[in-house]
Amino acid sequence: MWTDGNPSPLLRLNVFLIRDKVAEICKKGAFNAPENWSERVSGGASLSVSIFVSTEQLLYKATVRLSDGCSASFDLRFLGRNDLPELNAFRDRIFAGLPDIDAYYPEDPEFAGWHLAERGRTLGVLCEGQLMGCAVIGIPLDGMPNFAADIPDLGLDPLAVAHMCSCMVDPRLRGQGLQRLLVSMRVMLAVGLGRPHLLTRVAVINHVSLTNMLACDFVLRRVIVMHGTRLRYVLHRNLTAPPPRWVAAEAIAVPLADIERQRDVLAHGLAGVAVAGPADDRHILFVDVEGDAGQCRDAQLSSMLTPPVC
Repeated sequence: MWTDGNPSPLLRLNVFLIRDKVAEICKKGAFNAPENWSERVSGGASLSVSIFVSTEQLLYKATVRLSDGCSASFDLRFLGRNDLPELNAFRDRIFAGLPDIDAYYPEDPEFAGWHLAERGRTLGVLCEGQLMGCAVIGIPLDGMPNFAADIPDLGLDPLAVAHMCSCMVDPRLRGQGLQRLLVSMRVMLAVGLGRPHLLTRVAVINHVSLTNMLACDFVLRRVIVMHGTRLRYVLHRNLTAPPPRWVAAEAIAVPLADIERQRDVLAHGLAGVAVAGPADDRHILFVDVEGDAGQCRDAQLSSMLTPPVC
């Protein structure tokens, strides 16, 4: 939401709060509770309220080393409508530089604008005032497309789902851990929005993003076809349960290139949890993530894993 004539746009966040804390927070002036909120809260446990945040407020600030060896500071903040032209130009520049467009199929032209308002939020990485990265979290409402439809057997409540959508970083800033930072920021935002089930789609040829998302405790649940013939992994992170744990002896290793074998393993109820092996012989490790919660990653498996690179 933006107010006319306000030089600092206000972004509305519908925040999910524990009911017992609402009265205490109201006293501090963070927001005004809606009338008769105590009778209106479903189940008596929580409350969704709107909080307005200036898009000029910085969420994070740090220094990174550019690809030319120079250091530069960057700021992380929410993007607003005023940033849309620069955001579209940045996305076009990233798309133009992809070696294979299948790695990231461009969305509808309205996608960027939708995710500055009614369909989600966008975080921007600005380096010396220039947009150098962005990450989108989708907040699907009733009647909107929902990634939960990709994995119907999980029975996810569509309104408990957040989409970890596109994440782009300028080549000069890659290898600095920014993608993992942007995942963490969106996870915290999803918690605040009351969306504990995070879903994302990754092109099967985008091994870097697959490695990073699995390293961030997402699990591979499905391979689907989109845009006619383009294959996409569907990954899920359930914030209401412990992260998956496994031992190397129980993992089934399937080559990254063997999509049909991966589909077969997924169809038998296993899930992908990591990318392992050297650069010329990478595999996805599949385990039963619904099994013994007491099992832990052992030293053998840790030595096999491919570390996140972005």
